[in-house]
Amino acid sequence: MLQVYLEEIVLYKLPFVTAAIFFVGLFYRIYKYLSVKLRVFPVFPKASKSGLEKLFEYFSDVFLFKTIFSSDKFLWVLSWLFHVSLFVILLGHLRMFLGIKVDENFTSFLGTLLGVIFFLTLLSLLVRRVAKLRVISTAEDYFALILLLSVAISGMYLRLNDVSLNGYLLSLISGEKIVVGSSALVVHALLAQILVAYLPFGKLFHSIGVFHSNYLVRWKNARVRSSVREVR
Repeated sequence: MLQVYLEEIVLYKLPFVTAAIFFVGLFYRIYKYLSVKLRVFPVFPKASKSGLEKLFEYFSDVFLFKTIFSSDKFLWVLSWLFHVSLFVILLGHLRMFLGIKVDENFTSFLGTLLGVIFFLTLLSLLVRRVAKLRVISTAEDYFALILLLSVAISGMYLRLNDVSLNGYLLSLISGEKIVVGSSALVVHALLAQILVAYLPFGKLFHSIGVFHSNYLVRWKNARVRSSVREVR
């Protein structure tokens, strides 16, 4: 009875709270970025690239990690493996939630492989932070990595024990609840929702910050400098 109650709370009540926190936090963070007042810095040269070239530069940095590649090849490999495995795992969860049927042997093999890769990259990043970056690391850095590791470990446990939520999203919308009877599923779902709610407020959600700090501010700053010169 307690198990059914916990599943109903974590799987069918809490997701709406988590989604609300995520989107409110996301919009607030975007608002904070966009409300930053720009100042003119002479050290930035006038932009000579077109808007398309600037967007290409941004997306190549975000998806190819050019900055990381030029400074730390090992970290670049870890980052690539982490993001690619996470992306495919999320696609797999979406397929499962929508109840899309595919070859179960293939999805089981691929899900297990990517889960192992995801776990090992996180473990490597944690070891690297403890060994090399301890001086500049904060409690939030360790919290984020440990939370991700907890999600990965609980997810691997569910994978190895063949626990799934096929058609979960449709059941969430329709109100026809799926009773699984797994405490591990409740733990995994709770950890995943804590991660989702934390994302807009932590360092993991860095792509928006990268766009704002490394590109948007510089592009706007270049236009401001150009306008100032024309007025003069």
